[in-house]
Amino acid sequence: MKFSNGGKMILISTSGSLIRLVDAFQGNLLQTFTGFNNTRNTPLEASFTPDAQFVLSGSSDGKLHAWSCESGAKVCTMEGKQTSTIYNVQFNPKYMMLASTCN
Repeated sequence: MKFSNGGKMILISTSGSLIRLVDAFQGNLLQTFTGFNNTRNTPLEASFTPDAQFVLSGSSDGKLHAWSCESGAKVCTMEGKQTSTIYNVQFNPKYMMLASTCN
């Protein structure tokens, strides 16, 4: 679970194939992000971009997925050279840099 930098939204990562975005003050569900693989049902930690406009998550097929917080639509799928599970995605709060971890 993570708060957006502005504190208005909470991102809830799961060990399934969905991520939820909720209003931090009312608890209302704002978006449900799907469309990524988590075939091992392991905890995958998603992250907000620093401006909280997008959410990024890894997947069990080695891809990074990005969704719009406003519309809930998937906006990008990124493929790298590795094919193992991406467990964690984090943004550097000071510089335009993204890091991810895999096994």
